[in-house]
Amino acid sequence: MEVDGVETEQEVMGGTTTTTTTEEFRPVRRPGIGTAGQTLQVTSNFYTVELTKELGGIQQFDVTVIGKTKNSKSDRMSPNLLRKVITALETQHEERLGGARFAYDGRDLAFSDRAIDLSNDQFEVKLAEDDTFTVHLKRTRTADINELMEYIATGGEKDDPDHARQALQIILSTGPKEKYKSIGSSFYYPENAVDLGRGCEAWRGFHHSLRVLQGGLTLNVDISYSPFYQSRMADEVVLSILNFRGPPREVSDRERLEIERELRGLLVKTTHRDGQKGADRSLKIIGISRFSAEQDFFTNRDGREVSVASYFDEAYKPLLYPQLPCAVVERIDRGRGPKPDGKGPPLQQRIPFEVLKICPGQKRTKKLRDQMVASMIRACNVKPRARLDEAAQSRAIANYEEDPVANLFGISVAKEPLNVSARLLDPPTLHFNIFSQENQETPINGQWNMRNKMAYFSGQTLSHWGVLVLVDERMADNRRVQDTISGLLSACEEKGIKVENSNPPVKRDPYSRDVLAAMTDLKNMIESRSNGEACQLVLVIKDVDNEMYKNIKTASDISLGFPSQCALAKNLTKGPQYFGNITLKVNAKLGGRNWVLSAEDLRIGNDNDPFMVLGSCVTKPQNRSNTNGVASLVGSLDPQLGSYATTFTNQDAKDPYIIEMKSMVAIVLRRFRSEWGGKLPMKLLFYRDGASEGAFPTIMSNEIADIKAACASVEPGYEPKLTFIITTKRHHARFCPPPNFADRSGNCKPGTVIDAGICHARNWDFYLFSHSGIQGTSRPARYTVLLDEIGFDADSLQRITYNLCYTYARCPRSVSYVPVAYYAQLYGLRILHIQGGDDEFSDRQSVASGAHPGQGEEPVPAEPKKFNKIHERLETVMFYM
Repeated sequence: MEVDGVETEQEVMGGTTTTTTTEEFRPVRRPGIGTAGQTLQVTSNFYTVELTKELGGIQQFDVTVIGKTKNSKSDRMSPNLLRKVITALETQHEERLGGARFAYDGRDLAFSDRAIDLSNDQFEVKLAEDDTFTVHLKRTRTADINELMEYIATGGEKDDPDHARQALQIILSTGPKEKYKSIGSSFYYPENAVDLGRGCEAWRGFHHSLRVLQGGLTLNVDISYSPFYQSRMADEVVLSILNFRGPPREVSDRERLEIERELRGLLVKTTHRDGQKGADRSLKIIGISRFSAEQDFFTNRDGREVSVASYFDEAYKPLLYPQLPCAVVERIDRGRGPKPDGKGPPLQQRIPFEVLKICPGQKRTKKLRDQMVASMIRACNVKPRARLDEAAQSRAIANYEEDPVANLFGISVAKEPLNVSARLLDPPTLHFNIFSQENQETPINGQWNMRNKMAYFSGQTLSHWGVLVLVDERMADNRRVQDTISGLLSACEEKGIKVENSNPPVKRDPYSRDVLAAMTDLKNMIESRSNGEACQLVLVIKDVDNEMYKNIKTASDISLGFPSQCALAKNLTKGPQYFGNITLKVNAKLGGRNWVLSAEDLRIGNDNDPFMVLGSCVTKPQNRSNTNGVASLVGSLDPQLGSYATTFTNQDAKDPYIIEMKSMVAIVLRRFRSEWGGKLPMKLLFYRDGASEGAFPTIMSNEIADIKAACASVEPGYEPKLTFIITTKRHHARFCPPPNFADRSGNCKPGTVIDAGICHARNWDFYLFSHSGIQGTSRPARYTVLLDEIGFDADSLQRITYNLCYTYARCPRSVSYVPVAYYAQLYGLRILHIQGGDDEFSDRQSVASGAHPGQGEEPVPAEPKKFNKIHERLETVMFYM
């Protein structure tokens, strides 16, 4: 789930290096600036950057640090320690370095404003009498600032000198990294943290990223929040996780697994050995003991078998919670790696949680629980003007004016953000059934209502359906179930959706342990009444239960082959509006169209040749050690964009591009040809979701080439025109409009487009607000055109992209980015969720031979998971709505 303002793992504005050097794999050049719409000025969170010194070239060095007394290398040392070493290097070897000062990234890169004589690249550095380090410097290349300025001056005529931009980014980040906790291009501090529960809190911080844009060098500054573990006693966190309401007791296997999910990988320090040797050493939690401290025995130095609780009772003090399991920990060296000498297995111990304190500044990377996400959203929920004011405060906190490294390189950041030109596009007109009292409407602020309107086109007549009730009668008695059926029938009648069977079979199986069996029984009941006609739909009344939802969708989508529609029992009393919203989803699943746009509003190119709009997405599991990802593809099958073909393939989450793009595109093209009596689309408008700038060359050289190869494989000589666009919302660009151009939340109105001032210096990109903000600060979608063979100009591409956002089938609102990419994401999430690909511990399939589960064993990674295919009857059904 995206949380506005929360630092994500892959930020588009995070400064990924782009090293494109050939025109073949460069994105298409911007054809010009759009002119359509009402003009306005918006305030951005971009700040002008100037270079006040004639830098010429910035020298880059590879840095390796070796600690002699600790026999450790830089890849095992903390960034803070490494920065101390480099600072000491500058002073202890000032003469030899010619007075050079370094901008250092805290790992293996350093930059200097001058050349250094490295006839001997080895330097001895002392932090203390017994703490000596050897620093190796190797000059690798020169970042040419003159090339960068020439690139800006010529509007990107030259190859993108991103190496120079990256050098300036590292230089600007040096100061904040020394003062704050740095993660990527964001910097966090614990003051005024927001408690998230379960031993976690949200730290506030700021993101900054140097960009080469139309107006020159600019710095994007935004507020950011990220979850961290609280630095507190580990037993307090364990009790918070277990949520004990009485005195502590022994934990169950399920609770033990829950503790391990939360705490595995955390760094801790002991509190019971103050002043003793090694007391301040960091330890890493690698597991949870199988038994409680009072039942966990070991052989002490006297050769006696004693429990952990007894040992602490004798050696230190009695434990408060001997019923709790112990943490299995191992020693680490300077925050990383195993034992310093690297010999033998890591030293493992079982230590009670109540004598362990969690080390500060550890970011939580595990998936947040719903309640924690809600707390994060509340923390981030600030309106646009307040957000930009906070970004300005963050820029002041960074204090670039007093930053000695920034001053050394002559980098100056403006104090006021940029105001840029924007335009407000008109919304399209929506068309409904001609027999409606109101058969068309122009949305206001991206919204419309369905009163007095019938669906433009009803899908299949709903004849063969049933109701499965998975809650007890306290939540939905027979009367409530019949009222639900009546409410749904009334909503269908009002929307013009045909229903022949008003008395569907109902099956009750409260909190079923075998949802597949229950749904199979209901399916048989339905089909026995319909002379063998296939089941069309099952309405499932359920409670809030993610595992139950997964089982329902697995049964319907994979095993049985019909759409299912879930309804929460607690919502059944909400009345007509609730059933109206369900009806929109049901009609889409039955192949209907709830509303459509005119042919003119969906015009793609200058002719009437058939077209296809495609969307693709790579969905990755939350658990980073699990690489079972899904690549999904969705392609339209009709000119009204109401029917889609779908397909997916397994995708290793580490793959840089969609490996099976060719086979997937070929599948949807063949389905189009089948639907159109042998015709193929002559124009392909492709929206690729979620790729970073650094991946553009790889995508152009692989995915675009595979799309063209797919066309040739479907029919020799078939060469449709292709326009390929990257769409993303993973960026930190924010805008605040003047009051007369703002919606009720203070955000930019739907249709606001920005393509001047803060867009790429050369490439064709633009920001588009296509939805109305509900709370907080809206994030526009960013679109970057990699290839355009259809021949759009700026206005026509922005217009069709904006209009498409009104075709999302399941709610009467425009959405924040093109629905075809949205559908691809929904489809991929459904595949990943129902088949267990996103289970947090799904990679822990087995343990090393002879190990005892929970005693600190390392998991053996599973083989890549092969996901089951969606049932063939659902290949062109929008079952994922």
